[in-house]
Amino acid sequence: LRLLSVHPPGFCLAFLRRALDTRTRPPHGIAEHPARPLRARLPRAPAKLARHNRLLTVNDPDSLAAEGFKILRANVDIARMETDVRTLLVTSARDGEGKSPTVANLAVALARSGQRVVLVDLDLRRPFLHHFFELEGPGVAQVATGAATLEEALTAIPLVWPGHSSANGQATNRLQ
Repeated sequence: LRLLSVHPPGFCLAFLRRALDTRTRPPHGIAEHPARPLRARLPRAPAKLARHNRLLTVNDPDSLAAEGFKILRANVDIARMETDVRTLLVTSARDGEGKSPTVANLAVALARSGQRVVLVDLDLRRPFLHHFFELEGPGVAQVATGAATLEEALTAIPLVWPGHSSANGQATNRLQ
């Protein structure tokens, strides 16, 4: 048996360096971490879609880029089989990391697979999800303060926008 002694200041510096490092890591480094399995590799939306607040899963659902969200949906479904998870939270430490487009595309992928989805934007300072779906009306703050009812805030969203079609040409599933 061999014991290694760790010099506390050196260990602390190494820990701090790792904790404060904000560089993006390649996916193979993430996939090697057993507590954080890589569920999908998600592409950035093409500039034209991002500029106009359009979603890959709605405007180009058969593209290779949209496939990443279908893979994520399938992996979320598999993970949910192992546990009784009914709520997903997407968050990050900084602005601009893609939380809103990620959760909106995932919600559309889940709804298109036949699941009932309620998508809630809990960012009270800078909500953004309503831009993707061109929504107006009361939000979570109004419901929380009693200025609106939950029924008034929920809006059924067709998954086929005018001028676009789904794979089967019909809008059967809805997102709320």
